[in-house]
Amino acid sequence: MGRKSDLRAEIGRLRGRISEYQRNISDLLSRSERIRSKYNEIDFTNRRESVHDSARSGAWTGQLNDEMQQRQAVMVQSTSGRLNEVVSLQQDIQNAVNKLRHMIDECNAQISNLEAIIASLD
Repeated sequence: MGRKSDLRAEIGRLRGRISEYQRNISDLLSRSERIRSKYNEIDFTNRRESVHDSARSGAWTGQLNDEMQQRQAVMVQSTSGRLNEVVSLQQDIQNAVNKLRHMIDECNAQISNLEAIIASLD
């Protein structure tokens, strides 16, 4: 009876790990979605063209328009590098999720093996 108890306890520990891994996956995917949403907002802003063309309103407003476009170009350039880092972070998160899923599969395989051993002891 002690061997079966030990095997069942191990199955319980493995199921606990699976639950922990699933919580971690859920947390990572939730955070990833928030990051993706913020990324999309910034990327959309960077890709958006100026909708106000004041060039025909006179020389002074034309100069303001040129200055605004130059500043926008600087902002886009400075955020582009950070957006690339975010893409890398998203890939790292997806790799972590894939690794956790693989670990869940391994735990499930171990549980199946332990259940087969328990069945053979009956």
